[in-house]
Amino acid sequence: MILDRLILREMFAFPGTVDLELRSLGAGVFAIVGPNGHGKTALIDALPAVAYQRLPGHDDLHPKTAARARDSKIECWWTEPSGDRFRAALGIDAQSGSCDGVLEQILAGDQRRPLSDGKVSSLATAMAHHLPSYALFLNSCFAAQGRGDEFLRAKPSARKDLFAEFCGL
Repeated sequence: MILDRLILREMFAFPGTVDLELRSLGAGVFAIVGPNGHGKTALIDALPAVAYQRLPGHDDLHPKTAARARDSKIECWWTEPSGDRFRAALGIDAQSGSCDGVLEQILAGDQRRPLSDGKVSSLATAMAHHLPSYALFLNSCFAAQGRGDEFLRAKPSARKDLFAEFCGL
């Protein structure tokens, strides 16, 4: 999976809309730097927030604290090794705490084919076809702030299960 674009609207520390065309950054970007409290972790947490409805540093996504407005949204656009392109979006109402979500495949001519029905539960099910389990994500390609030892803290049986999933057993 290669992240192509990330859009945050009224989320976390970001008022307004942040639209990052990640593909335009080119190869070799390896750091996000800035003062404390300005959203570096929020950028990194955007993918797991949409994909798993969880924030790795906090274990859960609390809509009323993550979102800033009634129409808050996180969008992640990516390309898979097969060349297939996708867009996942999680909408959050900061007042009610309600969420909706959609996964779409981007077709030729930027047409979109919905792969979920707008409910967060179906978004999670659809995303499971494209990403590993949350535990494997945290232990293989993502280190949450302050939790880089996630794998070592796991029970031996949980580590065994992670190896089995990683190996496709």
